[in-house]
Amino acid sequence: MELLKKNLPVVIALVIAIVASVLIYTIIKAQTPSVPVVYANQILRVGLTITPDQVSVKYLPASAVPSNSFRTVDQVIGATVYNGPIVKDNIITSDHLSTYGSLMATLNTFAPEGWTAVELPGGGGAGMNGIKRGDSVDIYGEVMSGQGTVIGKICGGAIVLSMPSENNSQFVVAVPDQYAPAVAELIIKDRSMTVTLPNNSTVTEATKIPEVTPVEETGGA
Repeated sequence: MELLKKNLPVVIALVIAIVASVLIYTIIKAQTPSVPVVYANQILRVGLTITPDQVSVKYLPASAVPSNSFRTVDQVIGATVYNGPIVKDNIITSDHLSTYGSLMATLNTFAPEGWTAVELPGGGGAGMNGIKRGDSVDIYGEVMSGQGTVIGKICGGAIVLSMPSENNSQFVVAVPDQYAPAVAELIIKDRSMTVTLPNNSTVTEATKIPEVTPVEETGGA
């Protein structure tokens, strides 16, 4: 005990030195770029489905990495940007991405509540290359009337969710729920159809609900 009392200042100094060393090590480690994190290497806009060329990985200090970020690009590939845009060089977090599948996320992003996603027959409107996701189009096809089969407007103001591509010749559009059966009938019964792009077609906000028109005859047999 007497020896401890004599060496107490040395013991205290040793403890302080150990604590200081641990703190310094912790601080240095926290500031060392050692944690991988996924970031956007270009602007990622709302509704975009993330592809490998749009994201990269960089290393940051642990203190600078959000807890809801991602460590590998595989974790975000195929996800849809729901909350954005994500600015170039910004870290991608779970708050940016939809928890739904890609199509569901696109439907929730571009269409008002209560609308339904439905595919159109392959080939219809495929030549309209300028149409983009979020545009509002009118759908025309064969309809029955007292005069027989005529060409009529099946639904006006349908919102484009996906466009034809090299691997898929079909449009997917969102329509009010009550119009879904009439639009779905086009593909079920293999009927010809096309889409037109009105001058005031682009929907930029969910509150801008395009006018939906009922079936309208435009010609006779």
